[in-house]
Amino acid sequence: MENIIYGLEFQARSLVSQQDAEEIRFFIGTQIINGKNQIHLLEVDDDNNKLKTKAFSHDQGEIWRLTSCPTEKLLASVYSSNLVMRTSILKIPDRIFDNPEIENLEFEDIEVLDTESHGNEIKTTEFHPTNTNILATVVDSKVLIFNRAEAKSTVVAEITSKNTAKFAGGKWNNANQFVVMHENGVKSYDTRETNHIAWEIPNAHIQPVRDLDVNPNKAFTLATVGDDCTLKIWDIRNNKTPVFSRRDHQHWIFSVSFNKFHDQLILTSASDGKVLLTCAASCSSESNISNIPKDDESNSDNDEFQMKTKKSQLKDGLLEKFEQHEDSVYCCEWSSADPWIFCSCSWDGRVVVSKIPKKYKYQILL
Repeated sequence: MENIIYGLEFQARSLVSQQDAEEIRFFIGTQIINGKNQIHLLEVDDDNNKLKTKAFSHDQGEIWRLTSCPTEKLLASVYSSNLVMRTSILKIPDRIFDNPEIENLEFEDIEVLDTESHGNEIKTTEFHPTNTNILATVVDSKVLIFNRAEAKSTVVAEITSKNTAKFAGGKWNNANQFVVMHENGVKSYDTRETNHIAWEIPNAHIQPVRDLDVNPNKAFTLATVGDDCTLKIWDIRNNKTPVFSRRDHQHWIFSVSFNKFHDQLILTSASDGKVLLTCAASCSSESNISNIPKDDESNSDNDEFQMKTKKSQLKDGLLEKFEQHEDSVYCCEWSSADPWIFCSCSWDGRVVVSKIPKKYKYQILL
């Protein structure tokens, strides 16, 4: 598949892959101060190298962030209108492409979460990994846990110091921990108790942390990126120094994403207009080749197998630069349905659907 470029009429900074779909789908949100915003749906036809597209109206305001529910057809949007920020849950309708003549659609349901009493600046709303009714929202210096089934919210984390920065965002680490970005570091809060810090990396970067991602296949493994142009991977059990570090971007890194199927593959995007594909095989879930137990009776066979496997294994480091963008690339996302396809979105509204080069695919699979 060749790269597919899709142009929005307006600026954009939010992108997410639909997690519960068998199809290769991406949603992109526009950011128009005075005008009608939209959420564009792209469905990728890999066999024919084509896109099917629809647009959902988002009259609530300019979209700052989109997230997707792992188990149901739901999106969460963070948006602003007249300098007021809100966050909503959007229900995606079924059979979207049944009528090709209808280009503009509406969401089946829109549920606005109540955050007004907790603060003004909303960074993200994240769906719980397994429980659809549980969401975490980062507002100012608080982490709110919403239980939609019980129609209530709980503050599980709050910074009370006056002379400190607000939380910059966050993601679920597991069912009971939520990791937030705070200044140059990250903190993981146990959501079962108030202000219980399970672990933290206070100085993960020398400048503010911009994004993080949790390895879906290997416990205790976290990736962070920041204004220091550096990608770092951490083992949170021994987090004095990162287990992997690369500085291949030339400017602030906005986004980092582990491949959900082959977590040695990592995407980053930055304000230098580039999307980079990096391999971190040495600290991935597939790094256990050297730990294969040897049978005393067939050492030579095992040695030969290990030599062949290591030779074909991808080495740590930068694999590929994708330079189809001409502006800051705020988001890059792997497809949830195809391990070799990803999407990126730059501020000027250019959306690029790309595929991992076959040479890397074969090195991983063969």
